[in-house]
Amino acid sequence: GMGVSMLENAAAVLPLATAVTAVVTILGCYAISRGTAQLPTGLVFPQISLLGCDGPARLCFQCGLTTAGLMLAANIAIYAHLALPRFEEPLRPRLRVAVGLAFIAAAGLCVLGAVPLQRNCIDLVEGRAHGFTTDSIVHVTGASTFFLASWFHGIVAATAYDASRALIVKDPAISKAATRRKLCLVAPVIAMVVALGVKPLLPTRRAELQAGALQQWVAVASMIALFMLYSVDMRIFGSQYTELTVALEGQAGGAQCTETHAPNHDGVDGTRDSPPYSGKLTGSRLAPGATGASEDRGPRPVARRSPSSSE
Repeated sequence: GMGVSMLENAAAVLPLATAVTAVVTILGCYAISRGTAQLPTGLVFPQISLLGCDGPARLCFQCGLTTAGLMLAANIAIYAHLALPRFEEPLRPRLRVAVGLAFIAAAGLCVLGAVPLQRNCIDLVEGRAHGFTTDSIVHVTGASTFFLASWFHGIVAATAYDASRALIVKDPAISKAATRRKLCLVAPVIAMVVALGVKPLLPTRRAELQAGALQQWVAVASMIALFMLYSVDMRIFGSQYTELTVALEGQAGGAQCTETHAPNHDGVDGTRDSPPYSGKLTGSRLAPGATGASEDRGPRPVARRSPSSSE
């Protein structure tokens, strides 16, 4: 029906739309801050949080990242609805933990977006001011929550995908996306190690700030890509959800039409009826008659011979 079609469309589009919202917000704030000279002197790429601490970019930062956080929460809700039934029962608690961590990450993104750093934070970086305000403490807490919850979400989800033997979870496109998400988890760690390793070699504090900022850009890009890659899973899970719903509706309609003529599983023409619709994929489509590890086939109807059948 229309509701199922809308769910499938949202599953395919929403992760990409969320990523675009976050990227456009960050680049827009960078352009505004660069144009209004609201950046620390000498930093080509400052810490992303400094892009929205003051000036016209502050409102852009607040609206854009808070919206991205809400969109991410919607992503997670749809993903949980589509993905949980596809995994084996013993793996579902683990995936629920991953979903819970993702919701925490979305909340952290909303907090860091809604509450930017204190307005004089650039003066703080330049050494012209001292002391943190409540805004900065709340913002840093939200940012830390977002990064840590996102990273641990990725770890827990990866273990669930690796352990699953469900046919749809092992779809080649989903497996490739899962591998790329692992790279998104490794990249921030490598960037942090490199930044810490080169720090003693850098000649000025300005260079140290630049190295730390580049590490943060890598971490942000990695987390955006991590959640964006779920568009592959959600598209395939959503496609299966739609086809399975259509199949069940068709079976229900057929049952109403055959109340006085039950299905003949031996077949008048010597053939047998098709087995129930289940969860094997052909590419990203369902194929009738194959078994999926996480699908519930349900009871089959009792076969009855029609009066015209010979014994």
